[in-house]
Amino acid sequence: MKIFFVLLIILLLVIIEGMWEVRHFKITRYIIKTDKEIGDLDGKNLVLISDLHLCEYGRNNEQVFAALSKINPNKIFIAGDLVIGNRKYDTVIAKDFVNELSKKYDVYFTNGNHEQRMRENRNVYGNKYRTFIKGINKNIKVLNNRSSDINEYVKVTGFTAHNSYFVKFRVMPMELKYINKKIKKCDRSKYNILIAHSPEYFDIYKDWGADLVLSGHNHGGIVRLPFLGGIISPQYKIFDKYDKGVFRKEKSTMILSSGLGSHTINYRFNNRPEIVVFTINKNK
Repeated sequence: MKIFFVLLIILLLVIIEGMWEVRHFKITRYIIKTDKEIGDLDGKNLVLISDLHLCEYGRNNEQVFAALSKINPNKIFIAGDLVIGNRKYDTVIAKDFVNELSKKYDVYFTNGNHEQRMRENRNVYGNKYRTFIKGINKNIKVLNNRSSDINEYVKVTGFTAHNSYFVKFRVMPMELKYINKKIKKCDRSKYNILIAHSPEYFDIYKDWGADLVLSGHNHGGIVRLPFLGGIISPQYKIFDKYDKGVFRKEKSTMILSSGLGSHTINYRFNNRPEIVVFTINKNK
């Protein structure tokens, strides 16, 4: 009987902790090194935001904007899923959020699977995606399979895969020729930042020529266990090696955010939502 009550108390504490975590984001910081020239981006505070999913921290996300004001980022990169791809949700929170960001910061945005779902299925979602994109301020750089020069040395590209690459219970194989058809050939003389919502294709991003990949999608595994990492991804992949953090292969680096929000499983444990702050430092 005592063991039962102890286990019950532990379970209640885990539930309470998870309910608290999902409402309180943190700031995670990384330093990325490179031998390439990056010009005036060297050492600047840069921010990665992903997977807001219409969540709000304070009225109109005032807590997020207060945190960003202290960080004072030079650029903000959004790796998709500001919205929830469901007919019963509108996109006002996402539109207002990104537009408010653009009043103070340079913002680069690429679709996640939720935006892409609305974009590809107009028979289901009508003009919801079009209304969202049309409502975004013109100074926001929407990079769906497009590129933009940050300076003469650094290029940022957004890669948007078809929504079939986000099916449940399996990871669809992707070939290099698919990404080469979607986006321009990589200029390897530059430092290439690739915003790509899914982290599952890091090998392909590396082969394309990305120096730095910015991803989200996997929500940190939702519940994280010590030494084992995140339990489950949104595609129901168990203990995915790409849950959150920094990953490196050869000369490519990927920063994978656990995201700012949640939707279907509105719970986190040992895995607070996060704003990722990173700097790219040129090796001297």
